[in-house]
Amino acid sequence: MGVVAYLDAGSGSMVVGAIAAAGAGVAVAAKVGWRRVTGALSPKRQAASLPAEAETAADDVAKATTRNDDA
Repeated sequence: MGVVAYLDAGSGSMVVGAIAAAGAGVAVAAKVGWRRVTGALSPKRQAASLPAEAETAADDVAKATTRNDDA
């Protein structure tokens, strides 16, 4: 006697959903990997701008606390 299998519509849509999720995962991984490669090879380093942004954020916090103290 041969193998008897039954796939209903729910099983088929689950397989299609799994394939779509796998494709989306591969696309996101490729995008992140590509950005790492191009970021490492780029002449501009974004890490150099981080301390300036941190100082700006600290200044914003200081200004906000000063405004709250005046009220």
